[in-house]
Amino acid sequence: MQEFHARLKESFPAFAGIVDRDYAAFGDPWAQAFSHDLEAMFGPPDDPRWEEAIRGYVLFSLDALRSQKFFEENGRYKASNYADVKRDYWDNPEFMLVNYLPGMFTSYYLWPHHYRLLRFYVDDVLPLVGERRPPHFCEVGTGTAVYSRATLENLPWIRGTGYDISAHSLTFGARVLKAFEVDDRYELEQRDIVADTPEPTDYLICQEVLEHLEDPVTFVDALTDMVHPGGLAYITAAVTAGHSDHIYLFESAQEVRALLERSGFSIVLERTEVAESANVKEIAPRVSCFLCER
Repeated sequence: MQEFHARLKESFPAFAGIVDRDYAAFGDPWAQAFSHDLEAMFGPPDDPRWEEAIRGYVLFSLDALRSQKFFEENGRYKASNYADVKRDYWDNPEFMLVNYLPGMFTSYYLWPHHYRLLRFYVDDVLPLVGERRPPHFCEVGTGTAVYSRATLENLPWIRGTGYDISAHSLTFGARVLKAFEVDDRYELEQRDIVADTPEPTDYLICQEVLEHLEDPVTFVDALTDMVHPGGLAYITAAVTAGHSDHIYLFESAQEVRALLERSGFSIVLERTEVAESANVKEIAPRVSCFLCER
């Protein structure tokens, strides 16, 4: 962690202060977990892959800052067309493998609201899921597969399947799962779950996908069909949060909750975390999370 901080401060000093603030807020357990995950994914500090982590974090953060500024000034997200976003971003290896995925991976430790939500998932959500002892789960929109990894590590009996429309997400996700030695209980598949809905499972994760869609209603209906009656789903959405590939603007956690309840989910547990470094507090980026039962 200290080496990452030093390199960030040397190359991108404007972004280095976040490490000190995170350490002040979360202490040694955060520093130890961040250090462990950095080395598992990117090797020891002399490994050239560290450049991927540092540059990816900066590019990912810059993208979010610029997109949020556009949203604040215009009251809408810049992107509006799913096909264009898929072509320009999710099918673009330069964006996904240099910027988006390594940046998102490090953001789970460096963005305080992302870290708090990861801890919420591990400390509060997974114990409730574990009480049901589901034999199988799936994640729709695996991205970095960080949430699938946490599920596999904390529920040692479970097996999983991950679906994503981006081949680059699947590549990066496979790398994460292998790095943390949980890939033997998990399969990855490129699939559009609306066009080709998989068989129902016992537990479903869909982490910050809804805002990437033109029509989240149809998508949530497909998610509902993917969960056995009585099964659980952990579904989250970014609210008033600009990013270059965000399409659908959720303006409140209540709007996300209403969408889930309309599709047949009942809310078991919920949490919203707000980004601390926001120019306009009323529309600060936030993530709203819901553990649901079908």
